[in-house]
Amino acid sequence: MTSSATQTSRDWLGSVPISVLAWWLPKAGILAGLFVPVYVRAVIWIIALIWMGTACILNARRCNRTHCHYTGLIISR
Repeated sequence: MTSSATQTSRDWLGSVPISVLAWWLPKAGILAGLFVPVYVRAVIWIIALIWMGTACILNARRCNRTHCHYTGLIISR
């Protein structure tokens, strides 16, 4: 019987602090934007979506997940 080596993931979703900073904080901003005037909401959403798209692209470069490549490209367009 061979022993399998434990492989550490380079995916940022495995790290709670990075996941919160990269995705959950911008999501909270998007939700908070629902309660402000439209022009402020537009700025908040633009910044949040660019932030999340950049995080997806950077995560895709680290972990090479196909999902991250597609999500990063869709969000950053």
